[in-house]
Amino acid sequence: VMIKGNVKINIQSQVLDLSRLKGDISFSTVSLEELSEITVMGNRVVTIENLTSFHDYGDKSDCVIYLGGFHNKTKRRFIKFLYEHNRDVTYYHFGDIDAGGFYILEHLIRKTGIQFHSLYMDKATLLSHKEDTKKLTNHDRTRLHKLRDELVRKEKDGKLTENYMEVIDCMLEMGCKLEQEAVKI
Repeated sequence: VMIKGNVKINIQSQVLDLSRLKGDISFSTVSLEELSEITVMGNRVVTIENLTSFHDYGDKSDCVIYLGGFHNKTKRRFIKFLYEHNRDVTYYHFGDIDAGGFYILEHLIRKTGIQFHSLYMDKATLLSHKEDTKKLTNHDRTRLHKLRDELVRKEKDGKLTENYMEVIDCMLEMGCKLEQEAVKI
């Protein structure tokens, strides 16, 4: 697990204040088992889909975790542990503005049970980076329509936690998607 930002981590009776580091730190699976406490000192935890965006992310008030696409069991356990110690902060996911980015966000919510919100994955961000967009493929369109149908179903069932309809409709209308590396924070 790669992490950086405004967070303190207790590991084997040592406190690591990551806010004092310029970069990130990584924990092996073995090291993660030795964690006893994590304290987020800011108001937000942000998971980030892509490595370049993780390194470029500059808001030092956030606790930032590199997700690397769909999370694995180790990252999921870490995120749940973090949540157990920090229920009072808001959880966000910053990913690509494409079907995959939203599927990763939905997977993160479903597998952790934590209400993550999208960050910089909205219509305004897409439009403000229009020159950096890529064209949708037929596969992209199929996945976006499927995701949109799932959102409509969730909305009818009263289970919709966040509505991405506006950005999905915009992507379909404009025929574009945006890689998160184009969004500089």
